[in-house]
Amino acid sequence: MTIEQSKLLIISGPSGGGKTILELALLKLFPQSRLITITTRDQRNGEPDNAYYFLTMEEMGQCDDLLWDVCLFGTHHYGLTKTEVNRVLDQAEGFAFVNITTTEGQHDILQREFSPRGVKIIPIYLESPGDDELRRRMYERGDDPEEIERRITASYESEHAARTIKNLNWIPVGTPEETLARVLRLIS
Repeated sequence: MTIEQSKLLIISGPSGGGKTILELALLKLFPQSRLITITTRDQRNGEPDNAYYFLTMEEMGQCDDLLWDVCLFGTHHYGLTKTEVNRVLDQAEGFAFVNITTTEGQHDILQREFSPRGVKIIPIYLESPGDDELRRRMYERGDDPEEIERRITASYESEHAARTIKNLNWIPVGTPEETLARVLRLIS
């Protein structure tokens, strides 16, 4: 697949909604294109070292080039630096993608004037497959039951917030292959 203009795909959706599955599929096609966000949460069992830049609260407070302001999701903070965006765009030949945990983080990026080298920003939101499926997925990945319920509640707020984002591309529930195909059409 050829990318004509540099593009930044911003992925958001509910916890357990398929963001990581989409991310893994995109990595197979574009191995150098994933932006790594920063977080204060602990690394999960089995989670690769490059899933996030794991920082302490003090280290995160010292970041001076945040593109996506530090946002609180549950009890953890997340963010994205301009340095990371530029690093990936330089090595990935014009296509980068990031899995943003919250629609607030996605909205924050879209409100900024930051557009390195005329990059087209493509925001997407993966629609929820429903509470029962979200619970099943989070349980299978080892999330704490109380955390699962908190994330289910947060998914309602996330979807409501997503409806306020201009030009957001809604990706309907489908198989991982259908989701990937829809996203590839958007970025081509």
